[in-house]
Amino acid sequence: MFSRRPLIPCLLALWAVSACSSEPTSPSLADPAQTVASVATCQADPAQIESLLRTVFATGPNASSALGKWTNVIKQIDRKNNLPVAQDRVLDLIDFMLKKRAQGQVIIDDATLTNLINQLLCYVGLGGIQSPNDTWIVNPGDPVQTFVTADGQSGIQFPTSAVGARTVVTAVRSTAAALVTDLDKYPYVYDWNLSPSGTLLNGAKATVGVCPDPASFADVPTAERQAVLDRLVLGHQRTATAFEVLAQVPIPAAMVLSCGEIPDQASASRGLFRDITDRVVDWILPQPVMAAAVRLRTGGVGGNTSEFSPLGPVDPQLRGGGVGGNTSEFSRLDVASVSMVPGSYTGAAGTRRTSGDLPTVTITTRRGTLIPGVGVTWSAEAPATQRPVGNAYVCGADAVTNSFGTASVTCLDFGTKYHDPVAYTKIRATFTAPAGLQAGGAVVITFEPSFLTWLVESYGTAD
Repeated sequence: MFSRRPLIPCLLALWAVSACSSEPTSPSLADPAQTVASVATCQADPAQIESLLRTVFATGPNASSALGKWTNVIKQIDRKNNLPVAQDRVLDLIDFMLKKRAQGQVIIDDATLTNLINQLLCYVGLGGIQSPNDTWIVNPGDPVQTFVTADGQSGIQFPTSAVGARTVVTAVRSTAAALVTDLDKYPYVYDWNLSPSGTLLNGAKATVGVCPDPASFADVPTAERQAVLDRLVLGHQRTATAFEVLAQVPIPAAMVLSCGEIPDQASASRGLFRDITDRVVDWILPQPVMAAAVRLRTGGVGGNTSEFSPLGPVDPQLRGGGVGGNTSEFSRLDVASVSMVPGSYTGAAGTRRTSGDLPTVTITTRRGTLIPGVGVTWSAEAPATQRPVGNAYVCGADAVTNSFGTASVTCLDFGTKYHDPVAYTKIRATFTAPAGLQAGGAVVITFEPSFLTWLVESYGTAD
């Protein structure tokens, strides 16, 4: 009744076409122990598929329905050579089994069910799954669909009528290494995928939510933890060499994640006496103590995307520090992270300085990772208080930070002086995120401070 061929020759051609496709593919960044079945290496045995299908359910209408759906798949391949329809029928069969499993009507274990599903997917040229717990089917015309991983630490929501063809959705827990970025990472990381690829309709976007790992906050000072948590966004590894950040969006109410609580540093090393005193304080002042705990609780970090690959929380804020400038005008966040030469830049009007001490900026993450590729715009303006105002300007400078995260002025023109012995100009450096890092033109990467300034004093009269 069923075909017994171990492989379908036409699928080999399909795999070859897929390998040459211009569609971007997800990087192979998942933990090796968690790698799902590859279409290029999988094996599908129709005889074994039939045998396994006979064991999924006890005898009855479910078993008959599953075998009937499989018969239809065989017909589409053997008689009609219609692979797209065969794929749709396989996904319909998988959807049927997953729904019956959720109802407690599947009698085989998860490992056997995973093997069966992977052989079915392989048979029609689709990639495999890791676990039925993190596998779902989305159908054309479906209402809003929300799925949460078995561990509760990531989820996805599709809008109404999101796909143009029946689609299998999978999530695989990955590692921080799956996000290739210099930004500070606060994983967990999940690799979300749709198969067949390209089924998401134009304009449709899914909302993905991922929990930050509480352990990743161990190096964040207690006073900064809430601020870091509030500004986290999802980083998205589009390809092996292309990383972007997604604008932060709220986690949908239907996507209930189990992110837990980020501990505060003080509670990590409590002694017996501290525990006892805290219990007393908790009894006397319950509201403030409870409020502090809830304040560090997180429901996950959300972002919208139409492309699927590893996603995980990252800190989009970069820090700017500088060398040079006047202490009353120089703006910086962390004194310990910069080396500052006190005083203003002083020179004769009509001259230029092209070497030695000149304004320099260094861009880092909160953890101190140097960030290359940040655009730096240098400009001249009137100081806030010093008068009279001069007309010094930057006559040469680096436009982007180098591999050490720095950009420098290479030429400072002290301008001209007309009447007063000294004139003042403020040099400002402002920053833009590296090209390609922000998805859809959204302003996601921020800088703290948002600019740096230096004071220039010009004296004498230009010839």
